[in-house]
Amino acid sequence: MTKYLVKRLIGAAFTLLGVSLVVFLLLRMLPGDPARLLAGLTATPEEIEFTRARLGLDDPLPVQFFSFLGDLAQGDFGTSTLSRQPVMKEIAVRLPYTARLTLTTMVLTMSIGIPLGVLAAVRRNSRLDVFISTVSLLGISLPSYALGIMFIVIFAVKLQWLPAAGADGWQSLILPSTTLTVIFLAIIVRITRASMVDALSQDYVRTAHSKGLRPRKVINTHALRNALIPVVTILGLQFGGLMSGAVLTETVFAYPGVGLLLTESIFNRDFPMVQGVVLLVGFIFVVVNLGVDLLYTAIDPRIRYA
Repeated sequence: MTKYLVKRLIGAAFTLLGVSLVVFLLLRMLPGDPARLLAGLTATPEEIEFTRARLGLDDPLPVQFFSFLGDLAQGDFGTSTLSRQPVMKEIAVRLPYTARLTLTTMVLTMSIGIPLGVLAAVRRNSRLDVFISTVSLLGISLPSYALGIMFIVIFAVKLQWLPAAGADGWQSLILPSTTLTVIFLAIIVRITRASMVDALSQDYVRTAHSKGLRPRKVINTHALRNALIPVVTILGLQFGGLMSGAVLTETVFAYPGVGLLLTESIFNRDFPMVQGVVLLVGFIFVVVNLGVDLLYTAIDPRIRYA
């Protein structure tokens, strides 16, 4: 296990290095001059050149990249060119909002999606199964931004039950978390159903039934446990995606999380902030994927890592 963890951590370091290089190059390929944007529309050529030199944008690209890596190795993610605040300080302010949104969405998704998927598999080809599968298909088909706008029009504008934007109190969490839950719930229901249908057709399930075990025990103890591995994999990817900031949803609801911070930083050509957020996203995905791999051994004791 220790050898496996060391290999994964080394691979994670190279993954983050590759992510930082790709993001660095893509940001420099964007059209427009960030120095002109930051100096202001009325800035003189001298002021623009001064801004470019202050940000190090007049250095060759390799020099800029290795300078960024050198700062990163010291725990310095740079300073936001927009707010003049350290990047990690800005991210630390926004991350708790995204964490609350993520945990709320994940709790709702797991507590509703897995039971519905199991129910659809147990009642396979019944009217209930068709209904659950149809509704989940509709959930997958709806874009999150369209669903979010629909919720704002109905519950914030028409009924005036909930706030349309911001993060003032727990009420502001309801619409964005519901939007994300509807999208991810549909995926979990379909994955759980497919995995349970396969598990229920296995010989060990038929053997458990032949021994006279109660159907609920067979489903929960034998079938569901073996069907959870693909479900846990998808949940891990969703958790990583949510913690990195549900960009469209946070933007639609003006929810001050990491996703909205990333959008604002891209529009304002805030290179240090974009690089910091993307590296955080990469780190979260690496950690979540490693945790999911280790969780496999708890679900299925037959899985071992050499």
